[in-house]
Parts: sequence; structure tokens; C-alpha cells
Amino acid sequence: MLLFDSNEKTLNQEHISRLSKVLDTLAIFESYSIKLLGHTDDLGNGDYNLELSKTRAEAVRNYLLENGIMPENIQMRFFGELQPLFLSAKPEARKATEWASQIVCVIVRNKNR
Repeated sequence: MLLFDSNEKTLNQEHISRLSKVLDTLAIFESYSIKLLGHTDDLGNGDYNLELSKTRAEAVRNYLLENGIMPENIQMRFFGELQPLFLSAKPEARKATEWASQIVCVIVRNKNR
């Protein structure tokens, strides 16, 4: 999982480091698929959040493409606030789970299994 700061949509050094490890792992597979799932929280405008989750997933997709992953191996979905990983109206609970709603999940599946 890649955690983005609130309203941030570009990859940072930690993201690149994690994605580099994903690329190293993919080198051992003959066949694989990657699913990118973009999420945001439920604060703010729904259309903005949907676009933000899409832009985040696209940033990850573009990095993978630039590093040799074939487009047909990547599936991308983005949910905005429609599928927050955690939902809480209480400020203290929201603060505790805020990290989980600003993410792009990277799921890798070996197609030979």
C-alpha cells in the first residue's frame, strides 16, 4: 500500500522505494497481473475525491510503465470516497485511521497459480 498525504497526488521517495521492491519481485514471475486501487476519505467534494483517487492510481501506473511493466498487465480502479477503507464521523477515530483512506493499493497476482 502506498500512503499519500492529504490532497497529494504525486509519488514521493517512499512510494518509489516500495514500487522498486514490487518491480524486483515481479522479475521472478513469468506471468503476473497488477491491480491498482485508488481510495480517498469521505471528506470534501465527491467529484474531487474521485479524480484524486484516479490521479494517484495513474501516478503509480505511469511509474510502473516507465519501468518496463506492460500495460496489459495493469488493471486500475479508483473509488474516491465511494469505498473508503475506514469511515468514521468522530474526529478522534478519523485521525486514527486517516492513513487508510489516502492510499493506492498495489495487488500483484502470479497468473501461473
